[in-house]
Amino acid sequence: MLEEQRHRTLAYIGLGSNLGDRSGNLAAALSAIGELPDTEGLAVSRVYESEPWGGVEQPVYANAVAVISTEMRADQLLASLQEIEESLGRVRTELNGPRTIDLDILLFGDEEWVRPDLTIPHPRMLERAFVVVPLLEVDPNVVMPDGSPLQRERATLGRITGVLGAVPGFSRVTVTSPDAAEAPEPLEFPGEFVPAVDLQSDDGDAPWVTIESATQGALTSHSGAMQLQVHLGVLQSAGITAVIDPPPMFGSPGLPYYAIPERIRLMVPREFAQQARQVLAEAATRGQ
Repeated sequence: MLEEQRHRTLAYIGLGSNLGDRSGNLAAALSAIGELPDTEGLAVSRVYESEPWGGVEQPVYANAVAVISTEMRADQLLASLQEIEESLGRVRTELNGPRTIDLDILLFGDEEWVRPDLTIPHPRMLERAFVVVPLLEVDPNVVMPDGSPLQRERATLGRITGVLGAVPGFSRVTVTSPDAAEAPEPLEFPGEFVPAVDLQSDDGDAPWVTIESATQGALTSHSGAMQLQVHLGVLQSAGITAVIDPPPMFGSPGLPYYAIPERIRLMVPREFAQQARQVLAEAATRGQ
């Protein structure tokens, strides 16, 4: 049996940059967040361009919001985010001034923190368009700790002036609004395997057949995807050609696990379908 995941808290991180390669800075920050201990990146919004606010003349910003799950406390996460900021060249010289990267904890589960160095929910986040718009994009059902919903109409500061697209290197895992002008880049099937057939397809002549399926990404456990991986090995050991479509993703050091929910399928060529089911049935009786 797979060990159950330890307690994790869902946290929403605001990212901003208006110096240097803005989108590149956001990508570097996301990669660093994905490498934090006991933390997994789950999804990220598109990048929005917004007007600076706070009375300081400076370049326009690039903003995004990421959602992560973590075993850290909020103050530990804050310290880690500040270390990432420093590693990416953040220099704090002027209040509300320009910066290479800005990482803010917007929400941390249903917790509320009031300390000199940490306030959660983030102060005035509900008034800032560059926070509320990408936050609602990454999670339309997000609520404040008191259960109240976010209202886009209330966010009048930091006006959004454009959409820059996905964070570089994170297009596969970028959440897009239903009315988005451009969808994320399509997933590509690995190698030379035939693209997977739809689970609801009525095409009895499809060359590949789905044997099992599971969901990966977002708040789902790794257990379903890992079970498919085990069964893939069982089939391959029996000499049966098999593939998981799309490939499973697991969080690990150096590999950020940013992903929106998607269905993955264990598939075999049609001529091996009956044999594959028999092999897996026999494996199940052995506890595999």
